[in-house]
Amino acid sequence: MNNLQQLPDTARVWVFPFRETLTASQMQTFSQAMNTFLSQWMSHGARVRGGFEVCEERFLVVAADTSLDDVSGCSIDGLFRSVAEMVSQVGSSLSDNTQIFFREGNTVREMDRPTFRKYVQAGNVTAETIVYDNSVVSLAEVRKGKWQIPFASSWHATHFAPRAKAQS
Repeated sequence: MNNLQQLPDTARVWVFPFRETLTASQMQTFSQAMNTFLSQWMSHGARVRGGFEVCEERFLVVAADTSLDDVSGCSIDGLFRSVAEMVSQVGSSLSDNTQIFFREGNTVREMDRPTFRKYVQAGNVTAETIVYDNSVVSLAEVRKGKWQIPFASSWHATHFAPRAKAQS
């Protein structure tokens, strides 16, 4: 299975952001490698029922159905190692988890936190700007719009929005 459609809402999710937009060729090669990995992904001797999607040519979303068996630390480590190898093989790289991703027009942008704070304070991010919360942990969160969320409804607004100036 190379998509997330057949997995339950309770499936555990990991989001891997790419540093740059993948080309069609990179996505095809990467998808083939992910399919191979998923067909062999094991946890405690049992096959992991998993899926993935490359979203917006910028994010890899991987999910594992944990309703039957838990996915062990070793199998999660294996996922992370394999994804890093596959990303390297297609000539790309993963972004740091501290980066902020948001949509500007039809483009997914990436900024470090200090730069994003300045960008917000300069008025370049509106309440409706879509930001990506790559810390989502369940497929339900992804499906319910908690991964791609308007800035005003996200943790980003609390952390990066300018605070009201205290009145003297």
